[in-house]
Amino acid sequence: MYNAITQRIDKMTSQWKEFSAVKEARIARWLAEDGEVQMVETFYNLQTTEAGKTPDFFLKLESAFIDKESYTKKLLNELVQQYETSQKDFEEAGILWRPSYKKMPGTFPFFHNLENFAKSIKALQNHLVIYLSPQENDNFKEWTNWLNEALHWGIPEQVRLMIMDTEKFPLFKTLAENNPVELITLKPQLNMDAALRQLAAKGNPKDPGVQFRKAYVALTQAATKGNLKELNQLSKQALTIAKANKWVQMQVVVHLTVGGTLLGKKEFKRALQTYKQAKTVAEKAYLKGETAGGKMMLNAMFGQGSTHIAAKEYREAALVYEQSVPVTEKIKDPFFTLESWRMAGYCYEASKQYEKAWECNQKALDVGLKLDKELRPNSTLPFVGQALLRLTRPLKLENAQLVIWQRMIELVGPEWDQQLPKKEPIDIKSKIKIL
Repeated sequence: MYNAITQRIDKMTSQWKEFSAVKEARIARWLAEDGEVQMVETFYNLQTTEAGKTPDFFLKLESAFIDKESYTKKLLNELVQQYETSQKDFEEAGILWRPSYKKMPGTFPFFHNLENFAKSIKALQNHLVIYLSPQENDNFKEWTNWLNEALHWGIPEQVRLMIMDTEKFPLFKTLAENNPVELITLKPQLNMDAALRQLAAKGNPKDPGVQFRKAYVALTQAATKGNLKELNQLSKQALTIAKANKWVQMQVVVHLTVGGTLLGKKEFKRALQTYKQAKTVAEKAYLKGETAGGKMMLNAMFGQGSTHIAAKEYREAALVYEQSVPVTEKIKDPFFTLESWRMAGYCYEASKQYEKAWECNQKALDVGLKLDKELRPNSTLPFVGQALLRLTRPLKLENAQLVIWQRMIELVGPEWDQQLPKKEPIDIKSKIKIL
């Protein structure tokens, strides 16, 4: 069915084909407005399927950017891992490739391998496109410098890079201005507000579901723009429809949307009232034993906690997070339990109640021990270890630092602290026996 979204994807496809046809171009920079970011992701995802309408072969690499030196190595390792994970499928498609680890300067090792990879794709009609989308990025300026160096060293003719930028916070404006031939900016200009309204209005206008969809889409658009007057009016409209039809989950969703907007506007008192309303509605479903009730209630409570933190009301926030623990345990969600204890610890630490903070983080650590081993590195356990190391100072427990570090190695692995945004300045790694 040719709908509002399909129409906009086709527009992006035409833009991409124009970029791809420029012989000197090497980097495509999508400059997205609010609401268009997800459409760039959708465009990429579509190109990796048979439904894609471009002649290019797309891959996405999400290695974290910490510094320029390690990023090139991480990208190559991720490329190798992707190939090895789907090696059978690649080989069945006639793609036979072997990585080269020959020492080369700058970004050459990565792009040399990309060039060989592109040559191995027999069915490649045009370019190998690498969508660079770091899951974590500690230094956007340095990442921009890395891209600039990539252009300087030379991106192979068969290879194109794709990056995301936003109108609100453009990161690559100077890079684009300094490289007008090699880096081409693509502006989707999709008018996503209109698209979402078209989709929401599909169906019988007298149907309550259609009426709610229209009201909620308009509500989210008002929220995005920060228009509190419209937000108030539309939330009442959406809630009226949801209440009349006894749609508990939709009522909670409306309250959470409004609460998040008010929090963003620093309307802390009103945000708290809204999150409390969401909790009250969700609690009724939770007490009736409805499956979604517990998670809805937790979302509302975490919203309350976030609001208290933003208002620097750390003790109040700590109490909310502690009160959420029984709910997390009842719905048997260890990740929520871990996060409840961790956030309670964070708030007690911020309010200088260090013993309570220590106790909460220890309980978080105990919960982490019950997680499957392969899930722990992707949880918030490393932040718990970081917090415990911090707390050894005000509690004068410096002798416990080795024990904490050793336990984190046992729980998460020897590199447990590598992805933390701020490393602890404690030089004890050399003293620890890696298990």
